[in-house]
Amino acid sequence: MTIDIGLPAIDRASNLGGYWTYLSQDEKAYESGTTYKCRDSVFIGDVAAGSKQVFSGLSLSVQPYDLIGCYFAEGTLDYDATGYAGQYEVEGDHAHTNDEATYDDIEGAGASLYGSSEAAPVAVGRSRGYIIG
Repeated sequence: MTIDIGLPAIDRASNLGGYWTYLSQDEKAYESGTTYKCRDSVFIGDVAAGSKQVFSGLSLSVQPYDLIGCYFAEGTLDYDATGYAGQYEVEGDHAHTNDEATYDDIEGAGASLYGSSEAAPVAVGRSRGYIIG
């Protein structure tokens, strides 16, 4: 079974800034509420500005109701303010295993953050940060 989570990493109309944790509501592994706990995370390191990167060999456990998210301190992440299922955001770094936070719902927004795999998601991103499930 193929697991897809998040939106394709493409150029979008706007950018999200650093020092916030973002969760994509699009292409959920299913759906949940607005308080989330990070079950798993991986650090991907620096990503060159303006590039589309594919990271393989990552190990993230994805279960039903999971969302994909990220945190980054520097740079930006492409996003569109309308046309998607929305995203959640909270100030600060909440992208470590067992971190829990209550997120604000940003209706309609969608960020370039995606993972897909037959066994476990492969993170695809355009920014520096963590990918969380």
